[in-house]
Amino acid sequence: MIIKILFLACAVAAANAGALVSPVYGAPYSYGAWNPYSSYPAQPALASQQSNTYRSPFNLGQVSTYSKSIDTPFSSVRKADIRVSNPGVAVAPAYSSFAAPYVSHVGVAAPIAKVATTGGLLGVAYSPATTVSHMTYTNGLGLAYSCGDNEDSWILYKERPEWSDVTPVPEDDGPNPVVLIAHSEKFEDVYDYFRAVLQKNEMSERALELTKDAVELNPANYTVWQYRRDLLKALGTDLRPELDYVEAIIKNSSKNYQVWHHRRVLVEWLQDPSLELGLTGDALLQDPKNYHAWQHRQWAIKTFGLYDKEMDFVDNLISEDVRNNSAWNQRYFVVNNHLGWSDISVQKEVCYTLEKIKFVKNNESAWNYLRGVLLHDKRGISGNSIVTSFCEELYKNKCRSPYLLAFIIDICDEAIKKGETSSFHNADRAVELCQALANKYDRIRSKYWNYMCDKFKKYQQNETHKDDNIDS
Repeated sequence: MIIKILFLACAVAAANAGALVSPVYGAPYSYGAWNPYSSYPAQPALASQQSNTYRSPFNLGQVSTYSKSIDTPFSSVRKADIRVSNPGVAVAPAYSSFAAPYVSHVGVAAPIAKVATTGGLLGVAYSPATTVSHMTYTNGLGLAYSCGDNEDSWILYKERPEWSDVTPVPEDDGPNPVVLIAHSEKFEDVYDYFRAVLQKNEMSERALELTKDAVELNPANYTVWQYRRDLLKALGTDLRPELDYVEAIIKNSSKNYQVWHHRRVLVEWLQDPSLELGLTGDALLQDPKNYHAWQHRQWAIKTFGLYDKEMDFVDNLISEDVRNNSAWNQRYFVVNNHLGWSDISVQKEVCYTLEKIKFVKNNESAWNYLRGVLLHDKRGISGNSIVTSFCEELYKNKCRSPYLLAFIIDICDEAIKKGETSSFHNADRAVELCQALANKYDRIRSKYWNYMCDKFKKYQQNETHKDDNIDS
């Protein structure tokens, strides 16, 4: 009887497995009688992701690379992106690939990638940008089919009737250029005409549109941005759409100094910072340590007094990642420039920081912030009993974080200089901790700790001489 029940259960399971519904792409279609999903157990996906940024000397240009892959038994996904903000470098378009379902026959059309029907991200009138420049689908049978980016729609400026009155100005690299940059035809065309209008100081709508094409090719070109600002001012252009335009570029190139500076100038002209906290907040969600976003946020807050909700914003970031050094820095910025360092404020920040250290004891950001707060404590590092007791309690409980040991050494150092040494905080204790750091807990900085150890040994010798003099 049990065997019959098991056989019946297996039959029901097999029937249900064969009834899987195929996905639909635009119009329904069938995969055929055999469904591969019913023949294989669920398998985990294998994924990998990598990103790098290479910067030239003096940060004049950069190359950002990003790649991601996901593999399953039935499909494969590959995405790669290369972005160059080095003037004149021609780079192949980014390729993104999406998996198509494993099919049992070859007579199935690939799902069609949707493309934008309006202008591109940068609003270029002559070159509407597609959402995906190139797509490749692969499946378990080894079939592949793709749709590529077509640049035939781009019209060179030299072929546009409305630009026939302008003589392009080629780039002058001198008679013997050391390195010739492989400009694309489009790049040369755009920048030849850009140099022409720049030399003539032409103030026109067409020149303003030209700067968009120039920015798309090299968003880090500061000359293009400066000329664009001159055009905006001369033409009396409505700056609200310009804010939207710059926001789109920031989302695509969030670590570009020139675009953030352009945004600052626009806000200064408008005297309206209402969008800046939201914009920088979005940028920091993507990269919580984006220096340019933090710099712009601090400028907007300090210039327009937008401190009210900043501590809540920072507290959320620290709660999400207690090691976020940028968020700790922003907290110091708010207290230092707005709340002030009264005794109550100092103790409040001390207690807040100690709670975060309890959570992650080996967190350099929190220990550094504690040092910064105690700079405003009249009693100093060694005079705050809450801090010293906290440190000794951690040490007593076998915590040997190098940041804790280094902090206790600082307490000892200050106590020695003030002449307020104790059984816990003195030169002998400092020597012991320096040796522990150099030999075990922070060996990468062993030379520094050995240097500090020698310094405290001199203190020991001075104390010994004083004792000898007193005895004699």
